[in-house]
Amino acid sequence: MSIVTTFFSSPFSDQSTSLQTRQPVFVQLLQGVFRVYHCNWLVPAQKASVESCIKVLSDVAKSRAIAIRWTWTAR
Repeated sequence: MSIVTTFFSSPFSDQSTSLQTRQPVFVQLLQGVFRVYHCNWLVPAQKASVESCIKVLSDVAKSRAIAIRWTWTAR
């Protein structure tokens, strides 16, 4: 999670134009992180890290006007 959070918090991510062309992959990444957040085996420190990652990814989606459609299926 820290790698994803660090990348999307970096100036490189802000300058990257490929995110617009890879929106479906970005949305899948965010949905996957959200599913991890709901795992029962996470310890509080891990859950906090996942939560931080979700916040950063959500902020990026908002700033880039990426529509996020949440579909939840238990796996």
